Amino acid sequence: MIGGEKVPIVCPYCGFGCRIYAIKKGNRIQIEFVKDNPTVNQGSLCPKGIASLDYVLSKDRLKAPLKVSDRGKFTEISWKKAIEIVSKNIKEIAKKQGPEALGFISSAKCTNEENYLMQKIARMMGTNNVDHCARLCHASTIVGLAKTVGAAAQSGSYLDISKANAILIWGYNPAETHPVAMRYILAAKDNGARIILVDPRRTKTGWFADYVLRLIPGSDVALANAIMNVIISENLYDASFVNDRLVGFEQLAEHVAKYTPESVENITGVDADLIRDAART
Repeated sequence: MIGGEKVPIVCPYCGFGCRIYAIKKGNRIQIEFVKDNPTVNQGSLCPKGIASLDYVLSKDRLKAPLKVSDRGKFTEISWKKAIEIVSKNIKEIAKKQGPEALGFISSAKCTNEENYLMQKIARMMGTNNVDHCARLCHASTIVGLAKTVGAAAQSGSYLDISKANAILIWGYNPAETHPVAMRYILAAKDNGARIILVDPRRTKTGWFADYVLRLIPGSDVALANAIMNVIISENLYDASFVNDRLVGFEQLAEHVAKYTPESVENITGVDADLIRDAART
């Protein structure tokens, strides 16, 4: 990075993909909002992005590889030496115990290209033991999205959120975890959208919701069935969309018929009238 040069980078602290500029001035690095070519974050940053420099400039930040000694103390070594040690150990393990004894764990903090290189190294060594931290948080959404919309990824753009008439937020607190995403939700609210929040916790997102369904933990399925019961029994759904795009709707309607709001009130802890109001929104 040349001194004073603006380098476009992507904030690494969530999957939102906010763009910022990194600028080196002397021995220090600064960040600057992208105003000339705003992307998904529209030239703004959330508190995590703004605080990114705290990590870069922290006196506790590791700037070189560390190797533990026999006495349990860490000492700095060169990158060249670290790479030599790691590659030697990997090859020795593969030779003595076979490639299945190796495991490679990557990170959501890395770029797509870096994660791609990680799995290339694993396959070069003859193993498919590649894991990723997102498996613990994103795996369930992969299954759900693949079965419902046919793709295991976000199915719309953030701009679509701001155009919505009603937004259902389930077990998610974007006001604190993804403040930039919350900007789009609030834009929709300013345009007249109603916001329904389902969450057992009291969160900042609840400050902006029109309906807060504070359910008993573990009763999500019962509540979802009751909401669908109201939508189907009162014909609040788009019949043409259902006929053209859905498979198994008749079986779903039959299954949720017994889940009236009154029948799940004690299970979920949510008032039956509140369930109906949310479903009718």
